Amino acid sequence: MADSERPRRTHPSVGNVIYANFGNTTKVSTPKPAVQKETRTSLASMLLIDAATTATDSERVKRGRAYARNGNVVNLEFTNGRIIAAVAGSQNQPFNVDVVLPPRNADQLNTVTQLLLEPGSLAEAKRGKLSQQLAETMICASDEQVRFLCDCPDFAMVCKHSIATVFRATERIDTNAQLAFALRGLDMDTIEKSLQREAHAKADSAAQTNDGNFWGDKTALPQLPNPKIASALDDSDLDALHKAMRSISYTAIDELRAVADIEEMYVFLTQNH
Repeated sequence: MADSERPRRTHPSVGNVIYANFGNTTKVSTPKPAVQKETRTSLASMLLIDAATTATDSERVKRGRAYARNGNVVNLEFTNGRIIAAVAGSQNQPFNVDVVLPPRNADQLNTVTQLLLEPGSLAEAKRGKLSQQLAETMICASDEQVRFLCDCPDFAMVCKHSIATVFRATERIDTNAQLAFALRGLDMDTIEKSLQREAHAKADSAAQTNDGNFWGDKTALPQLPNPKIASALDDSDLDALHKAMRSISYTAIDELRAVADIEEMYVFLTQNH
């Protein structure tokens, strides 16, 4: 069919204005908003990140974070007081990074055990929820210095390779709370067993202390009184007894018999056989 013979689609028009699909509803699908995965950073990780990022510039932080995200941290070790890593950079061989935490003495480490004795502290620590004092003992306090060492050519106090190491290390800590304790040469399972032994020892000691004297001191109790034996019938209210029996008796004779039967049963039960 020739073009001139094809039927043309017509639209309403007024003068030289053509109304084509004006006012018609067009369905447009709105893309669903992207769901961002929530990342929970533990307090221990926040202390380490703050120590690194506040000692360098934003550009090194940005590049170091990208290194961590892209997998440039090819080796990562948690040892007593330090984090050691190898970070791939612009050269063929990766750069060696050493993050050195402030030292801790025996008294400070013993404080960790005492803090975990508080109700619920150990269970919270296993989930990575450390108190401020525990986190500062594991990592560093705000007034302490963390040293960042790297053999790259960058002479900045904290280079991008150190930043990458920190971000990768904190990711590991947030998924495994034991690593925060490993930075101080501590093991959570060993600590838990030690706390259990200490609790059992205290319980045994308390039991031995109170053996034979559980309810208090050993003061001799006074002799029990020896009251005079008296008949309950002598102290009873016979009028009340007769009144009670009268309510269930047909005649006065029945009432008297009921009272007499009760007296006889009492005498029988209280006799020594």
